[in-house]
Amino acid sequence: MADSLEIMGIPVHARTLIDSRDRVLSFLEEGGNPRAVFSINPEIIMAARQDRELMELLQQGNFNLPDGMGIVWGGRWLGYRIPERVAGYDLIREIIPLCSRRGFRVFLLGGEPGVAAGAARNLSQEFPGLNIVGTQHGFFSREEEDNIRDNLREARPDLLVVGMGFPRQEQFIRDNALLLGIPVSIAVGGTLDVLAGRKKRAPRVLQRIGLEWFYRIVSLGRWDRFLSLLSFGWLIIREKFKRGAADA
Repeated sequence: MADSLEIMGIPVHARTLIDSRDRVLSFLEEGGNPRAVFSINPEIIMAARQDRELMELLQQGNFNLPDGMGIVWGGRWLGYRIPERVAGYDLIREIIPLCSRRGFRVFLLGGEPGVAAGAARNLSQEFPGLNIVGTQHGFFSREEEDNIRDNLREARPDLLVVGMGFPRQEQFIRDNALLLGIPVSIAVGGTLDVLAGRKKRAPRVLQRIGLEWFYRIVSLGRWDRFLSLLSFGWLIIREKFKRGAADA
């Protein structure tokens, strides 16, 4: 695809939120081969550099969102045209109304017990025509995974929303959703917690200026994420100067 670029070995599809929504909608309408939609941010890229399995898994994503301002800024620094950040939460908020209007079947999986069910309840109230065919929390064992796979097979969702944090959500999509032939599976991290009303996103003003990542670090105490961002930034700068030297 013309909008596909690569950052540290991982493909990223540089589209606007609306273009991304339309792309996912086309996947749903086409059916056929199952597609995986992954959310790419600096933290997951840094983890993939240390984990070959995760790197290969992300490289197989059919549509990788630039979900992180570090990806947008870093990509632009390297000369790529990335129009905007496309957060998994924002994509879900865009695609769910279309699922409601067009009758696509939706399954929500992830979060602590009660989170997926709470998200389903809130979405059903907001979109009365939405066909949610199942929910499942994300705290299950490997032994329980076979039963969940059977539930998914019986539910036959068109869209599977998976929020379990990386790399578990991506591994689940690979090991289950793709094998079951689910048309579209989207890895969305903590999106279900927000949809369920358990957590809040950053204030809109911070989202607009690209500082939602900072809000998360401070509110969650995730200073390890800050270190990942610093490491990512350093690698981007190093790559920029390498390219400059090669072109000189």
